[in-house]
Amino acid sequence: MTREKLLTTQEAAQQLKVSKSTVTRMARQGRLPGMRVGKLWRFSQSGLTLKLRQQKLAGKKKKRRRRNGFVDWRNIATDIGFVEPFNRHEIRGRW
Repeated sequence: MTREKLLTTQEAAQQLKVSKSTVTRMARQGRLPGMRVGKLWRFSQSGLTLKLRQQKLAGKKKKRRRRNGFVDWRNIATDIGFVEPFNRHEIRGRW
């Protein structure tokens, strides 16, 4: 049977790269797995490793690119031969 090392609030803060008060607040809210020993908090190494992995995955979300509907429509229309290639500024007065 192996015993897992319990980390102090200061050690957990260094691993997560946040302040001690942030670690304490996250533990009170249940967002960080930890246990209370008297007035002190203790955190398991495996729980912090899991939390670090979740933070890394959350930071890798793919950004959506905003598209210009007019340009998309114009490209499609000219590709299929529906309209002649035109400049956006030429039709400004017609709309």
